[in-house]
Amino acid sequence: MNYWVMSSNGSRENGVPYWDNTAFGRPQYEVTESLVQALNARTLDYYIYFWDEEPASSLQTRFDGQLAGIKKDDIVFLQFPVHNSNTYTGYLIDYLHNQIGAKCVAIIHDITSWQGKKSVKEAREMLTDHHSNSFVEHYFLSKMDGLIVHNHQMAERLQGDFDFAGLEYSNSFVYLDVFGYSAKKNSMDWKRPLKLEIDFAGNLTKAGFLLGIPSSIAVNVFGREVETDNVLRDLTTNSYPNINYRGNYDHEAIPSILSGSFGLCWASTSYPQITGWSGEYEKYNSPYKAAMYLAADEPIIVAKQSALAEFVEEHGIGLALSDLSKLEVAMRSITKEQYDQMLERTHQIGNLVRQNFPIKRAAFEMISNLEWR
Repeated sequence: MNYWVMSSNGSRENGVPYWDNTAFGRPQYEVTESLVQALNARTLDYYIYFWDEEPASSLQTRFDGQLAGIKKDDIVFLQFPVHNSNTYTGYLIDYLHNQIGAKCVAIIHDITSWQGKKSVKEAREMLTDHHSNSFVEHYFLSKMDGLIVHNHQMAERLQGDFDFAGLEYSNSFVYLDVFGYSAKKNSMDWKRPLKLEIDFAGNLTKAGFLLGIPSSIAVNVFGREVETDNVLRDLTTNSYPNINYRGNYDHEAIPSILSGSFGLCWASTSYPQITGWSGEYEKYNSPYKAAMYLAADEPIIVAKQSALAEFVEEHGIGLALSDLSKLEVAMRSITKEQYDQMLERTHQIGNLVRQNFPIKRAAFEMISNLEWR
């Protein structure tokens, strides 16, 4: 019995593929390295290309070589979305199942058909068209022998989508809760002072809401400069007295640089309420930046409606707010003793995040579901 993990590449250059794409390259790398370490899994690298009309004979030849080492009942962990054509992905799944007899497990990074949609109803309307990318994405996921999803909210919505689309599926769901982030950090230097200062690191084109945060709260901003939007440009030009643009750092360095008392994990198109599709998506998604903050031993602030809120409140590692107008009062209400206890709990979780424990635990649980029971 062997285990395999698939990851993508798009060039012949050395290094981690898509390292600068923090929502894809780094998480994929973390998952691959973790399963190699924990399961002695073998890697299956595939090259990103899109050839929708690729003939079956070409795909057969390609997979005969690429998948030659896989045996019956081996478990192959596929990282979704698979960045290739639907023709490629469909043939890959059928080949693993029908020609080899292997089991397929999806590790979900994103559900692309949910992005850009403001409601479940709007997203499910796409499922009625069996030629749409939305239906095809769900069809591929329904063919998996098991799904490693972010949380129970993502699992429940996927199950509802499968039922709506009339797709049969495996009930073997395992929850990740939060991603791993293998930061190099001094384990003896993890305490930080309580002050009215927060950090935000991420895509600044979607961070205009930061400009509404009260001037009494210092906001350290990390990310690529925004050059095309007059409003968002204010995030990187220190036009607001409380907005401190710190620059764009490699995400290997970020955990050692964060200096605020909390890391803000928030998605919205406006201040202070959650608005827009990205806020809706956070009801099911566990953003990678949450792992980054936790790897820095930094408590996090999340939206009460987000899927992460349950995890944050259960473990006592931050604040869950209904909207950002509550931020200042919430931060001022915390005593030093309460914050020190929060830091202790965050440090405990941070140690596990830095060791990529979440995906290792999820993989072992999935193996138990598929092989042990």
